[in-house]
Amino acid sequence: PATLSAIADAVIATAGAAVAAGADLAVFFGDAVAAEEMRLGAAGRVLLRPSGTEHLVRVMVEAQDAELAREVAERLASVVVAV
Repeated sequence: PATLSAIADAVIATAGAAVAAGADLAVFFGDAVAAEEMRLGAAGRVLLRPSGTEHLVRVMVEAQDAELAREVAERLASVVVAV
């Protein structure tokens, strides 16, 4: 069985006031996350985690390539900032 030798990258993005602490991020970002997960396939994963106290969302991406992880994290962070 193949193992995931992942390169992780994380970006913190400031979310708009619409994304309150405890908000269901799938409502805001589900389509964007699904599209990036399709690009990564079984070779990576994506996690968006809201701050409990600020309008911040941590965007974490694992991929087999550091550049790909950074690109995906930055694309998702731009979606978060746009909300």
